[in-house]
Amino acid sequence: MESPEEKDPEITHLIDEAEKVKVIQMNDEGVKQLLANLTQKYKRNMDLRLKFQANPEKFAESEADLNAELKNTQMVTAYPDLLLSFVGYRGVDLFMDILGHENTDIVIGVVSILKELSEGDIILAAKDNIQFIEYLISKEVPKLLIDTLERLDLKRDEDLEGVYNVLCTLENIADCKPEMCDYYFTQDKLMAWLFKYITSEDERELNDAKICSCEVLSIIIEHSKDAKESLGQSKSLLEILKEVHRRCTGEYESSEEYINDLFNIICCCLLSNEGKETFRKYEGIELMLKLMKCGLKVRRCALKVLDFALSNTPVSCKEFVNVLGLPFLFAIFMKRGYRRSGKLRVSEAELRKDEEYAVSLVWYLLKYCKGVDHDRVIYKFKENSCDKVQRLADMYEEYVDAYNKYVDIVSGVEDEKERESIYIEETNNGLYTFQVISVVIGMLLLEKDPQILEALSDHIANKKIRLDGVIKGIKEYLAHTENKEGSREYEILKEMLETLEKDLSKKKTESVPG
Repeated sequence: MESPEEKDPEITHLIDEAEKVKVIQMNDEGVKQLLANLTQKYKRNMDLRLKFQANPEKFAESEADLNAELKNTQMVTAYPDLLLSFVGYRGVDLFMDILGHENTDIVIGVVSILKELSEGDIILAAKDNIQFIEYLISKEVPKLLIDTLERLDLKRDEDLEGVYNVLCTLENIADCKPEMCDYYFTQDKLMAWLFKYITSEDERELNDAKICSCEVLSIIIEHSKDAKESLGQSKSLLEILKEVHRRCTGEYESSEEYINDLFNIICCCLLSNEGKETFRKYEGIELMLKLMKCGLKVRRCALKVLDFALSNTPVSCKEFVNVLGLPFLFAIFMKRGYRRSGKLRVSEAELRKDEEYAVSLVWYLLKYCKGVDHDRVIYKFKENSCDKVQRLADMYEEYVDAYNKYVDIVSGVEDEKERESIYIEETNNGLYTFQVISVVIGMLLLEKDPQILEALSDHIANKKIRLDGVIKGIKEYLAHTENKEGSREYEILKEMLETLEKDLSKKKTESVPG
């Protein structure tokens, strides 16, 4: 039997080793010590690598030590108030050196820490932490990260995690400094890598790295004017449209976040006339109509794209009618497919957003379509005993409260900037939809079609639609429209107001006893 004095040699060794380890207190001095330890391990590993280039076994242990020290250094991510100490003790400079390490596992460890240190909650935790992001930019760390992407193997799980962390870090930097998106766009290697990874048919698996790559591209396109214009004029837009089709139709695996980012990229491209032309050339309108059948969430995204595509674009409105878009649009206008067994399949907010898109598209078509195309739009309001006019009257009743609420809020506000801020907020709460409903009613009254006029007159007579309310909605829309005097929209609205105000004045005169 072993005496109490005798000890297991292995246990004795572990105790001796543990006593050598100094617990680092996480303060300014602790950060300094962490980085000193990491520097020591890095230099030893590099010295052995240089000395024994042909014999990896000679430097394998030092590499494992370096990797372990990186994991120790990761504890600094739990102390946001020490971030500037990390910078001051040249932690970023040390990381830049290690990013060039031949072993990508070591590189991935560095990127993981950079990703955590650049997270929004860390940066916002102390008022001066933004200096960390600024220092990363000044030392061209984003360029080093972009170079790192090409070194990582997408077929290897560990590398795939590294790709994700690189992309997250680039995104974190852009979140703090959106102007970096212009820089990202100038980096041809990054843009080529993103487009290839997102649109390649060989990369079908949908993982965190793929989702993040699409989000990064979406952010770049959204914040960089040059990126919008370039993509809108290139074949890359066609590749994005193909990827949307593959993901939305179930050909490939998908996720809501990934699809939303793809659609956002398309919308950004449609902010320029060149982008709209390219979108038409690649049959984007037809694709959006096809995607209307792929579920209500995809339908909403497709509606948003069409809203961008048809806005201020007569040729797109004409094509929309010619490729048989009216049945799809008016089915949504009439709220078909939104209920199952009497229950609403979407939230009220989602339904209202779809209604906003639908009535906006109707307004674009009424405004820009001519001849036979215009007649086809008008006919939709006449068919089925003018049920679309009935729906329009119902929508007026539903959304007039949004206008009344807005008037009540701003009535006591004199500051112009505050009034504008309130207006922007209330447009998202139904005010804009009410304005467009008013404009569509006004447009239909201008048509002077006997069947439509009779239907509208009935609703005006029974106070379902109030002519003075329609006029107020049109005036509010006109006051905030970007179209200046002399534009087609401006002239239509002015004529509309003059005609309706005369009609209203006439009705008031007729109602006064003689």
